[in-house]
Amino acid sequence: MSVDFLVCSKDFKIISAIELDDSTHNDENRKIADAKKDKALDSAGVQIIRWQVTNLPDVENIKKLISDSDSMNHKL
Repeated sequence: MSVDFLVCSKDFKIISAIELDDSTHNDENRKIADAKKDKALDSAGVQIIRWQVTNLPDVENIKKLISDSDSMNHKL
């Protein structure tokens, strides 16, 4: 099991995992695998962010999402 990107703080604490979903994620087997991955990450307390490759956010929105994730993790 892997993720496309793992975002960590300077002290290597995991902030979030990022998955870039393309059309292959519409396949039924892939949906099952994605659900297992989401469940495993959630169980580990890792927030997963999924973006469609056809609709990626701009840099400012990525920074905001990651910053918001980091703030949420500090409250845990």
